[in-house]
Amino acid sequence: MSNENAPPDALKAKHRAMWALGDYPSVASNVVNELGGELVRACGIRQGDRVLDVAAGSGNASIPAALLGAEVIASDLTPE
Repeated sequence: MSNENAPPDALKAKHRAMWALGDYPSVASNVVNELGGELVRACGIRQGDRVLDVAAGSGNASIPAALLGAEVIASDLTPE
């Protein structure tokens, strides 16, 4: 699912539709699961760094950051 060339409004609409499906566990495991670790690596997060993960979801970014020794604060709108 590549959205590199999608106009911003079209990309927003696709994301809105995906999250509106209400099947967050499926999205978390099938779509964004591996992206958190990639993001942590791309950002060069290391031990002692401070990380704020807003819309943390399942913790797919905050958990890898914490495992590297970063100080992590994670927040999400829904408890699920």
